[in-house]
Amino acid sequence: MTIEQMGNDAARSQYFSGFRRVASLMESYTPTEHLAEIEGMLARGSLNEALYLSEAMHSDDLPILLAATTDVHVRDAFRAVKQPWLECFRTTSLKNFRRQNIVGKYAVDIDDGAGGTTISRRIPEVPEGHGYDEARISEFYEVAQLATYGTLFSLTRQMLKNDDTNSLERVPQDFGQVMAMTLNYHVAQCLDANASTTVSGPLCVDGYNLFTTNAAHHGNMTSAALPLSAAAVKAEMVKFGAQTTPQGMTLNDIGVEPKYLVIPFALKLTAREIVSNAALITGSTTAQTSENILAGLVPVAIPNLGSNVDWYLAADPAEYNTIAVAYLDGRAEPETFTQALDSAAFADADGQLYKIRHDWDVYPEDYCAMRKIDDTTS
Repeated sequence: MTIEQMGNDAARSQYFSGFRRVASLMESYTPTEHLAEIEGMLARGSLNEALYLSEAMHSDDLPILLAATTDVHVRDAFRAVKQPWLECFRTTSLKNFRRQNIVGKYAVDIDDGAGGTTISRRIPEVPEGHGYDEARISEFYEVAQLATYGTLFSLTRQMLKNDDTNSLERVPQDFGQVMAMTLNYHVAQCLDANASTTVSGPLCVDGYNLFTTNAAHHGNMTSAALPLSAAAVKAEMVKFGAQTTPQGMTLNDIGVEPKYLVIPFALKLTAREIVSNAALITGSTTAQTSENILAGLVPVAIPNLGSNVDWYLAADPAEYNTIAVAYLDGRAEPETFTQALDSAAFADADGQLYKIRHDWDVYPEDYCAMRKIDDTTS
């Protein structure tokens, strides 16, 4: 880490006025003879040791170093929390906090090639000497709007002095973990918020929930006594292919199949058995030496789902839109900011106030390439 000296105390105080990004703190730090040793202690999480050694340094040395290592611990802990949904859903970037209209995957409506109105999604032939028919752009879209998630916490010199059990060393890690778990929760909510035996998920722009049993609406949900099994998965895959896009075409028509079997952690072992090549699947109860036709499904266990028995089918988001997580400017990890606990010069402060912030939104991009199975088995 390169550390450059800032000219004087007045310049440092001006630099650190208000909250500052921790990433740039160390660039303005005034070096001391103990700096390398303390940096090593902080990197290992030894805050108490660093505090005692810093008594030989200036009064503002530890807060600056503590702020820098806090940022590292927050981001490392955030990364350490598993986010399995990254495997089956899409991530993207938005540039501002305004409401965004997300156009569907198949946005172009093309007629049947004979001047009619039936959507075929086939480019018509242009006879010699004839003009080109104009395609229509679908008006179907969903919406996304970024929100800010964050909190404050403080660490003082006295707190560190009195921390005989080194419990404060875990505080930054805890905040990083909680931030990641918050994101996981909202991804799960996008699947099963408002869950009942007829609907599930958030409201889409058309006024219907993401999943509905009503064939006149989205028709992408089954509510029945249907525990996860190979036979149930095969039956629901057939229904999946019959689901229609907003333009009125079926997923079979456009060749979109389910790729992911999304399950709660309680069904993880069952899902693995179903897609394992060792569990041969046939049309009867008699096992045969044939390839497992469900082996192409990828089980993904999502934390925080509200039910331990419900399960989902989802297409590859590269083929058709499903769920998306958008970050402000693509920043997939939280930011950490710091401020002295008082309004005086930074050198007079005996503690640090931290702000952790993350900007994102979880939203459905389309409804037709996902299916929910609400298992009502008692």
